Amino acid sequence: MVIPPMWQDVKISACNQSKIQAFGYDQRQRKQYIYHEQWELQRQAEKFARLKAFARQLPTIRKHYVEALERPDWDITKSCALALMLLDRTGMRIGNKTYQQENGTTGLTTLRRKHLDSQGKIWFFTLPVNMARNAMWKFPIRWRHS
Repeated sequence: MVIPPMWQDVKISACNQSKIQAFGYDQRQRKQYIYHEQWELQRQAEKFARLKAFARQLPTIRKHYVEALERPDWDITKSCALALMLLDRTGMRIGNKTYQQENGTTGLTTLRRKHLDSQGKIWFFTLPVNMARNAMWKFPIRWRHS
Protein backbone atom coordinates (compact mmCIF):
# COMPACT_ATOMS: atom_id res chain seq x y z
CA MET A 1 0.00 0.00 0.00
CA VAL A 2 1.33 3.41 -0.97
CA ILE A 3 0.12 6.41 1.00
CA PRO A 4 0.48 9.76 -0.74
CA PRO A 5 3.19 11.76 1.05
CA MET A 6 1.04 14.91 1.31
CA TRP A 7 -1.74 13.20 3.28
CA GLN A 8 -2.15 14.23 6.91
CA ASP A 9 -3.69 12.46 9.92
CA VAL A 10 -3.40 9.09 8.18
CA LYS A 11 -5.10 6.07 9.77
CA ILE A 12 -4.18 2.58 8.60
CA SER A 13 -6.42 -0.43 9.21
CA ALA A 14 -5.09 -3.08 11.59
CA CYS A 15 -6.82 -5.75 9.48
CA ASN A 16 -5.35 -6.41 6.03
CA GLN A 17 -8.78 -7.61 4.80
CA SER A 18 -10.68 -4.41 5.66
CA LYS A 19 -12.59 -2.73 2.87
CA ILE A 20 -10.89 0.57 3.73
CA GLN A 21 -7.17 -0.01 4.13
CA ALA A 22 -6.28 3.58 5.02
CA PHE A 23 -7.61 7.11 5.00
CA GLY A 24 -6.18 10.56 5.45
CA TYR A 25 -6.66 14.18 4.51
CA ASP A 26 -5.22 15.86 1.44
CA GLN A 27 -3.81 19.40 1.30
CA ARG A 28 -7.32 20.84 0.94
CA GLN A 29 -8.51 18.87 3.98
CA ARG A 30 -10.67 16.49 1.94
CA LYS A 31 -10.90 12.99 3.34
CA GLN A 32 -9.29 10.46 0.99
CA TYR A 33 -9.43 6.67 1.10
CA ILE A 34 -7.35 3.71 -0.02
CA TYR A 35 -9.55 0.67 -0.55
CA HIS A 36 -8.60 -3.01 -0.52
CA GLU A 37 -7.73 -4.20 -4.03
CA GLN A 38 -10.37 -6.97 -4.01
CA TRP A 39 -13.05 -4.48 -2.91
CA GLU A 40 -12.10 -2.16 -5.79
CA LEU A 41 -12.34 -5.03 -8.29
CA GLN A 42 -15.76 -6.06 -6.97
CA ARG A 43 -17.05 -2.47 -7.10
CA GLN A 44 -15.81 -2.03 -10.67
CA ALA A 45 -17.52 -5.25 -11.78
CA GLU A 46 -20.81 -4.17 -10.18
CA LYS A 47 -20.55 -0.71 -11.72
CA PHE A 48 -19.91 -2.19 -15.17
CA ALA A 49 -22.95 -4.47 -14.83
CA ARG A 50 -25.16 -1.46 -13.98
CA LEU A 51 -23.64 0.48 -16.86
CA LYS A 52 -24.78 -2.14 -19.38
CA ALA A 53 -28.36 -1.87 -18.10
CA PHE A 54 -28.16 1.92 -18.29
CA ALA A 55 -26.83 1.77 -21.87
CA ARG A 56 -29.87 -0.29 -22.91
CA GLN A 57 -32.11 2.51 -21.58
CA LEU A 58 -30.29 5.37 -23.35
CA PRO A 59 -32.43 5.37 -26.53
CA THR A 60 -35.59 5.70 -24.42
CA ILE A 61 -34.04 8.42 -22.25
CA ARG A 62 -32.98 10.36 -25.36
CA LYS A 63 -36.45 10.05 -26.89
CA HIS A 64 -38.02 11.45 -23.72
CA TYR A 65 -35.67 14.43 -23.44
CA VAL A 66 -36.14 15.31 -27.11
CA GLU A 67 -39.92 15.24 -26.64
CA ALA A 68 -39.62 17.45 -23.54
CA LEU A 69 -37.36 19.93 -25.35
CA GLU A 70 -39.96 20.32 -28.09
CA ARG A 71 -42.58 21.54 -25.60
CA PRO A 72 -43.63 25.13 -26.31
CA ASP A 73 -43.15 26.53 -22.79
CA TRP A 74 -40.11 26.53 -20.55
CA ASP A 75 -41.00 24.70 -17.38
CA ILE A 76 -39.16 22.43 -14.97
CA THR A 77 -39.57 19.43 -17.29
CA LYS A 78 -38.05 21.24 -20.25
CA SER A 79 -35.24 22.66 -18.09
CA CYS A 80 -34.37 19.21 -16.75
CA ALA A 81 -34.49 17.81 -20.28
CA LEU A 82 -32.02 20.49 -21.42
CA ALA A 83 -29.67 19.61 -18.56
CA LEU A 84 -29.91 15.92 -19.43
CA MET A 85 -29.28 16.63 -23.12
CA LEU A 86 -26.19 18.69 -22.25
CA LEU A 87 -24.85 15.99 -19.98
CA ASP A 88 -25.51 13.33 -22.64
CA ARG A 89 -24.03 15.19 -25.58
CA THR A 90 -21.11 16.98 -23.96
CA GLY A 91 -20.05 14.78 -21.05
CA MET A 92 -19.52 17.97 -19.05
CA ARG A 93 -18.95 17.66 -15.34
CA ILE A 94 -21.84 18.21 -12.96
CA GLY A 95 -19.97 20.82 -10.90
CA ASN A 96 -21.12 22.61 -7.77
CA LYS A 97 -21.11 26.11 -6.31
CA THR A 98 -18.16 25.52 -3.98
CA TYR A 99 -15.97 24.17 -6.78
CA GLN A 100 -17.01 27.11 -8.97
CA GLN A 101 -16.08 29.62 -6.28
CA GLU A 102 -12.76 27.96 -5.47
CA ASN A 103 -11.63 27.19 -9.02
CA GLY A 104 -13.52 29.58 -11.28
CA THR A 105 -14.90 26.72 -13.36
CA THR A 106 -18.47 25.95 -14.35
CA GLY A 107 -20.34 22.67 -14.50
CA LEU A 108 -23.83 21.61 -15.45
CA THR A 109 -25.41 22.69 -12.15
CA THR A 110 -23.74 26.10 -12.20
CA LEU A 111 -24.61 27.09 -15.78
CA ARG A 112 -26.19 30.52 -16.16
CA ARG A 113 -27.83 32.42 -19.01
CA LYS A 114 -24.56 34.28 -19.62
CA HIS A 115 -23.07 30.96 -20.81
CA LEU A 116 -25.71 30.65 -23.54
CA ASP A 117 -25.85 32.48 -26.85
CA SER A 118 -27.58 31.77 -30.13
CA GLN A 119 -26.89 32.55 -33.75
CA GLY A 120 -29.66 31.65 -36.14
CA LYS A 121 -30.66 28.07 -35.40
CA ILE A 122 -27.53 27.22 -33.41
CA TRP A 123 -27.11 27.55 -29.64
CA PHE A 124 -23.65 28.06 -28.16
CA PHE A 125 -22.64 27.19 -24.62
CA THR A 126 -19.31 28.74 -23.63
CA LEU A 127 -17.99 28.25 -20.14
CA PRO A 128 -14.74 28.06 -18.20
CA VAL A 129 -13.67 24.45 -17.69
CA ASN A 130 -10.31 25.12 -16.10
CA MET A 131 -8.09 28.06 -15.25
CA ALA A 132 -6.47 28.08 -18.69
CA ARG A 133 -9.32 27.64 -21.15
CA ASN A 134 -13.00 27.81 -21.97
CA ALA A 135 -15.02 25.10 -23.66
CA MET A 136 -17.62 25.75 -26.35
CA TRP A 137 -20.38 23.44 -27.42
CA LYS A 138 -22.70 24.10 -30.37
CA PHE A 139 -26.18 22.65 -30.71
CA PRO A 140 -28.78 23.00 -33.42
CA ILE A 141 -32.08 24.25 -32.03
CA ARG A 142 -33.70 21.11 -33.39
CA TRP A 143 -32.85 18.58 -30.70
CA ARG A 144 -32.92 15.33 -32.60
CA HIS A 145 -29.63 13.56 -33.35
CA SER A 146 -28.63 13.90 -37.01
